[in-house]
Order: sequence, then structure tokens, then C-alpha cells
Amino acid sequence: MALLKHISGSEITDHHLSGDQVVVGRHPNCEIVIDDNAVSRKHFQFVLMDGVYTIEDLGSHNGTYVNGEKLQGRVVLTEGDEISFCDYMFRFYNEASVDIGNESGLVFQ
Repeated sequence: MALLKHISGSEITDHHLSGDQVVVGRHPNCEIVIDDNAVSRKHFQFVLMDGVYTIEDLGSHNGTYVNGEKLQGRVVLTEGDEISFCDYMFRFYNEASVDIGNESGLVFQ
């Protein structure tokens, strides 16, 4: 399991990624729903392949960025990568969980 740690954007929580495919978007059938008209119905997705998470934009209108670079095709995510889209930013962590008492907010298992 991986963690998306919320960095900026309107009242969005952290999200644990589970399963082989996690779609992020405005549509209520997405695994992570973000109710914002700037976010496409199916904006981007995470795909777990051979124990490694990848990310790809699903033809969104406003694009998806990893570490400031616009996604082109599928990209392998590494620890601490910043994922941004519209007015939202998350940081990607492998095998992590939130610990509110920890200053960084993360405890690695």
C-alpha cells in the first residue's frame, strides 16, 4: 500500500492507495473523488505493476504533473514525488502510514 499525503488544495484528505488501479477524478465512481469542476471526471490513475506504482493522465483538460513535469504517458513513481493537478498537490510515499504525533506526519513500516 502507498500513501498520498495532502500538501495543498481545498480540504482534501490523505489517501491510501490500495488495489491494482486507482482512478482520481470528479466522477463518483472514481476510487478518489475530488469534487471540483477544474478536475476532469477521470483525471489520472495509479496502476500497480510488479509491486511498483505508476501514474498516467487520462486525457484530463488541465493536465497532471509529477515534480513539475507534465505527464506524458505512464511514469514510475518514487518516494517523495510530488503530484499536482489543478490547485491540488500530493506527495507520494511507498509503504507509509500517517502518525499524527510525528512532526513529518509519516511513519514508515
